[in-house]
Amino acid sequence: MAEHKVENMVMAEIKALRRRQAEITEETQVKTELLRESIEKIRQLILRNQGTSGDRITDYFLAAHGTIDDTEVSKPFREVEGQMAGKKGELFLVVQRKRDRHVFHGCFWSEGPSESDFHLEAHYFLGVLSAEKLYLDAKALRYGLPTEAYGELSGSGWKVLDRNPEGPFCFDYDGFQKLGKTIQAGRDSGLALEIIIGNVAVFSYLPYGHKSMLGHQRWVIAFNKAARLLGKDVPEASEEIAAREEERKEVLKSLDEKRETRNRLLSNAPASSEEMVTVEKNLQLLLERAKELGLEDELLVQLVATEMRALSP
Repeated sequence: MAEHKVENMVMAEIKALRRRQAEITEETQVKTELLRESIEKIRQLILRNQGTSGDRITDYFLAAHGTIDDTEVSKPFREVEGQMAGKKGELFLVVQRKRDRHVFHGCFWSEGPSESDFHLEAHYFLGVLSAEKLYLDAKALRYGLPTEAYGELSGSGWKVLDRNPEGPFCFDYDGFQKLGKTIQAGRDSGLALEIIIGNVAVFSYLPYGHKSMLGHQRWVIAFNKAARLLGKDVPEASEEIAAREEERKEVLKSLDEKRETRNRLLSNAPASSEEMVTVEKNLQLLLERAKELGLEDELLVQLVATEMRALSP
């Protein structure tokens, strides 16, 4: 009898707790909805430029995402903008890394790719800051670095891609959240995102994997070329001078070899042969490159140019 009475008391208490739980849930929903409506009113005021919190980053998150918490999400925005102070007209460098699968092992029923199938792929973007504040567009949900033009340096072949799009350099939705985060691919690891701002910091930057003499030279040459395309007056580096001298030697060597081939063909085959046409084209290209490298006064260059004029119809 006593046990039954205790059971009834416990059940009554549970029912009371359930009712209170339902009431709290309902109260929370009502309060949450009221809070959401209040946030939306402020959001619309900011979007219509009729109000501001006085802090542009707070305004951006509120207007773009309805977020009022000043959390870790906004921290990288403030850090990057802090680096931009006094840097208008200076360079910025953005390094983005991602996992790329370059090997496909096994069959379709295998457990999946191994870590060795992946490598880190890096993309380098160079631009000139046109302002000291982040580009923020809440309506379009876009943010980035203000710039009138930027270029991309390709890690394959170390050449500057022939494109300088206008407008801000924008990031993915969660781009800034990758700052300071390490990404692993195969045996390599690196930061998923790096943002280097200011001439001093940018010119002293050397990417991981390019600290060897050859890698360093390629980086400096590609980087300086990109900076000049963006209108920066960059003095010629010792690496560029050394590379040009090496190319001058290679051009003269190739020019001499093609000249010998041309002379051999002239003595053994009709000048109109397919091989002869190819050799003549190569000689012409080498002559043009020799002139670009300032080799017009070289005896070999003058000799080849004279011979080609004499052989031309």
